Amino acid sequence: MRPRTIDLLWAASGILAAVAIAVTVHTVRTLGATRERLDARLATAAALRVLAGEQAAWEACRRKLDAVPGAKAVKLETILRSALAGAAPEDVRDTAEELEAPWRLRRKEVVLGDLPLERVLAAVRQAAAQRPPWRLAECRIEAAPATPGRGRAVLVFETLEKKREGGNGAGYRNL
Repeated sequence: MRPRTIDLLWAASGILAAVAIAVTVHTVRTLGATRERLDARLATAAALRVLAGEQAAWEACRRKLDAVPGAKAVKLETILRSALAGAAPEDVRDTAEELEAPWRLRRKEVVLGDLPLERVLAAVRQAAAQRPPWRLAECRIEAAPATPGRGRAVLVFETLEKKREGGNGAGYRNL
């Protein structure tokens, strides 16, 4: 080889070494930020896997609920009259909250006057024993001042209703 060729090879190897050092320094400087981005993406992927598992469980629950035929619950007022030996509630407030179609939550706030408290407990048990059940969501009891075992109660019951198939779309069935 001629001396000029050797000088060119040395110059080329020096340039390549300088480029290699510059690329290495750049890689080392950006490695921390790249690692943080990759760690964030891994954390996001792990969270998405957890959510996908939860969604699968909710979808299975939803399929079971959609398969429920929508049996009609006994009217709460009928249950209360039976359990309270004919005594009617002083006040009944009925509200409904639309949930995910075709479901809604029915709430009834019932005010019971001066009654024996064991009858109130029997009414709650009887309502919960129905299929579909009325669930006791809230309960406030005030004891009668002069009569032991008697008092006034404010009970809030809840049940689920499923929209009836067909028809005008306005009807719901208690669940």
